[in-house]
Order: sequence, then structure tokens, then C-alpha cells
Amino acid sequence: MSEEVVFKGSRSGLKLVLANTVDFPTIENLIKQKLDSSFNFFQKGTVIQLEANWLDKAQKQSLGNIFSTYGLVLQDINTDKETGKQAFPQVEGSTAQNANAAGSDGKTKTTIINQTIRNGQEVISDGSIVINGNVNPGAAIIAGGNIDVRGSCRGIVHAGAFGNMEAVVTADHLIPMQIRIADMVARAPDKWMSKSDAPYPEKAYISNGQIVLEAISSR
Repeated sequence: MSEEVVFKGSRSGLKLVLANTVDFPTIENLIKQKLDSSFNFFQKGTVIQLEANWLDKAQKQSLGNIFSTYGLVLQDINTDKETGKQAFPQVEGSTAQNANAAGSDGKTKTTIINQTIRNGQEVISDGSIVINGNVNPGAAIIAGGNIDVRGSCRGIVHAGAFGNMEAVVTADHLIPMQIRIADMVARAPDKWMSKSDAPYPEKAYISNGQIVLEAISSR
């Protein structure tokens, strides 16, 4: 009998494949069991692509919440068979503006989100991302370019997701669960998690082979 919950590696990353052979509560329990038994295998902040078109929106959100409790990001990919393009779910209720969506002037597009990103929510863009709000613990921001949070950043942020080593993460209050830039990872040390909001904005970038934080005098 084939397994109902399978993690598969692929060229595009790690996929979660769910078989439509058991009820949803069973699927949830099986996922929790696998995550518990593989706790040391998954690096926090890992993005896992969901392959289960039979799930409804509420069920996908429920699974996303489960993964976020383990410090993981579940990415719902819906493939448009006619165009072959991948459609990522928008943050519900957000106002997203794609600057230069057509890319006619050759500049990197910037996605602007005018709301707080909450636990279990994610924002994904192949360009840069600006969040006019907070990024709460359990939320994830993944950008091919830079990430700028005009508020407190306490979630998971991954800038330069396609290998851009010059990408930068900035925030008014930078206290993330984890920062990734390109393929480099900086897990939140205790001093990040325990400190109160700094009275100044900060930026994170790669210097001498590691991610460093630096105060910004002005925005």
C-alpha cells in the first residue's frame, strides 16, 4: 500500500505529496508524526512545496499552521495547465502592488504589501518585497531580491532566494526567528529573541561569508 504522506526531493526543492485515500484528520496526524520523527532532518525555515490539489483552502491553511509550529514554510503551488505558470496564493485581505510588473524598464519588480503578515501566512515574490506592517512569528517572507519591513520583523525572512548574495533585509525592528540570504542561514540567537525592540532600524547582509546585522541611521 502506498503511503498517504510522502516527502519527495526534486530539482525545485522538497515536495509534500498527499494521497486522497484517507480523511483529512488522518492526514494531519500522519504529517505531525513524520515531522516529529524527522525533527533533526528539516532545517528551520525550509520551504516545502505542497502537492495536493484535492485539499480546500481551509485545509491547506491548517497544514500551513502545523508546519509553522515546526519552523517550516509550506508553499501551496497551483499549476496552471494552460500556461504552465505557477500561481502562489496571495496573503488574504492584502493590498499588493507589483511595481513594474511587466518589467519593461529592466528593473527588478517590487511587491508592496500594506498589512501585517500573521502566523501561518507567507509572501513570496521573485523580486523584492516591502511590508508596510509587521511580520509576526510563524510568518514567512521569501524574495528573490531585498526584503524591507516597515515595522517589527519577528518571522522567517529569506532574501536573495535565487542566489543573490547582495540581497539585504531591513526592518524598523529586526528580531526574526531566522534570516536567510541566498544560501546562507542565520538562526536567531537568544539575544535576538530576548531583546526588546531596538529604537533604530537595522539591516542584515552578507559580509565575509556570514550574515551580519548593522544599525541604520535613517530610512
